[in-house]
Amino acid sequence: MRNEGSLGGLSADELEKLVLSVGTQRSYRPLSPVEVAGMLGSAKKHGATNPQLADVLHLNGPSMLGRFLKLNRLAPAVQAMVDWGASSTTLGFSTASEIAKLPEREQALAAQAAVRYSFSRTEAKDLVQLRERSGMSLAECISEVVATRHRVEYLDVYVGSVDDGSLREHLRGMSQVERDALLREALEGDAPEFAGEVSVRLTASNFILSAPHACSSVIDARYPNLEAGVTSLLARKVNRGV
Repeated sequence: MRNEGSLGGLSADELEKLVLSVGTQRSYRPLSPVEVAGMLGSAKKHGATNPQLADVLHLNGPSMLGRFLKLNRLAPAVQAMVDWGASSTTLGFSTASEIAKLPEREQALAAQAAVRYSFSRTEAKDLVQLRERSGMSLAECISEVVATRHRVEYLDVYVGSVDDGSLREHLRGMSQVERDALLREALEGDAPEFAGEVSVRLTASNFILSAPHACSSVIDARYPNLEAGVTSLLARKVNRGV
């Protein structure tokens, strides 16, 4: 990689991390899609142009940059769900970039639906276009997109905040893998029946749970205030030092 100095205020180390994170055939990505978007947005504020950034990141033109930059429009709770690929708790980068076109007040519902029904990028794009052109509510548009499928297996998705400042600070010092393991162990220690049923993702400030629809009544009954319940479980787990 050539050294581009401080292009757009980015250090050589930051540029190297960007290059290692962007591209279609990367086995190791030091940055998340949202972190990439944040760095690119900062570089543009400091004068870098899309063609300059596309060149240093070895992209074929600036169109891919647009997808990344759209992630900066997402609500924080939705940004917490974005990863390089889709899973039972995460939005794939391309799907998230489509959802970012919606008003912020509608993004959380769209994101939860995308995870619940495993929307592809095309389905997310169809959802946004339907919302913009049809005059239907977002919930109606989601139902319309789902109805085009022959068979649907879906998950219930829960998104919440970690409501403890000191706990958030502790979580910031952990890797994504460590945070996910902490939440998984805390939940399964409290409710062994969730083992293998509930998928989790934990950032420093938000958590995402997803489970088969049949499990939702168990989750609702055990944790009537889910944010308080999960925060308490995490705090007890951290304070025990295990």
